Amino acid sequence: MKQCRICGNEKNLHPYNVREMMFGMRDEFLYFQCPECECLQIEEIPNNLSDYYPQNYYSFNVKTAQSGKQNLKEALTHKRNEYAVFKNSLWGYFLNKIYPTDIFKPLNIAALNKNMSILDIGCGNGKLLFSLKEMGCKNLTGIDPYLKDDIITPNVKIYKKNIEELTGKWDFIMLNHSFEHMENPLTVFKKINDILNDNGTCMIRIPTSSSDAWEKYRENWVQLDAPRHIFLHSRKSMELLSKQAGLEIFNVFYDSGAFQFWGSEQYQKNIPLVSDDSYSFKKDESVFTIQQIKNFNQKSIELNKTERGDMCAFYLRKSK
Repeated sequence: MKQCRICGNEKNLHPYNVREMMFGMRDEFLYFQCPECECLQIEEIPNNLSDYYPQNYYSFNVKTAQSGKQNLKEALTHKRNEYAVFKNSLWGYFLNKIYPTDIFKPLNIAALNKNMSILDIGCGNGKLLFSLKEMGCKNLTGIDPYLKDDIITPNVKIYKKNIEELTGKWDFIMLNHSFEHMENPLTVFKKINDILNDNGTCMIRIPTSSSDAWEKYRENWVQLDAPRHIFLHSRKSMELLSKQAGLEIFNVFYDSGAFQFWGSEQYQKNIPLVSDDSYSFKKDESVFTIQQIKNFNQKSIELNKTERGDMCAFYLRKSK
């Protein structure tokens, strides 16, 4: 009998047929939402799941910061980003005032320092880790099972492996939009408890079903991302997993953006994310006006304030 893999409930599991629309394959997958813990999940994980992570998948198809030299624009961007994380650069302060970025705000909330041992689970090619290296962090590790090969440098070590294979302890563990791709959420939480230092922090950034975007768009919600997103967690399901694993959530920060609207609107219009017609590639020639995008951005800000945005960061520590 079908049951929720988070809380075990078997009643009133509402089904949804969801298409793969990032690459426009349009293969259909059955999802269901549990009315008890509100977690949205795929009914059956496909045996060929790796086929849906081609080499042009966004987390692999990035330019990392392995090369030593920076041009002026890259150097200024680095100063701005360093300020966004550590608040320790006067130049960065002014640059962030002129060209603000919210990408690193979840890391600032986590109160990182450069001496911490940092682990990025599901790091792709390590773009974020190499950015932290340029900021002066020296103890950086990443893992991703879908990597082609290990990436080993003096201060950044990235391994092609699963979380179950990890040994060691870290001060700060982050999962940046990787947790929703994992098949056994409770096992992952228990492993995090094992490898997290006693006074350490874990940050898990995910799309969430506790959002207006899911309620509005349902099968066309862009963050469903079938079949790669196996679990779309709610506040309730994250709290349940935390308690079962000996962890506690001590903060939640919402960081959703206009993507929740324009991406979902595109799917409603049968436009894949990776498409010549997508706003991703042709902003000036897309189906959206400049005013619509401004409205999407403003609506996202409002939803984040009321904790109804479709993406957020959970901050966890060991239960006391």
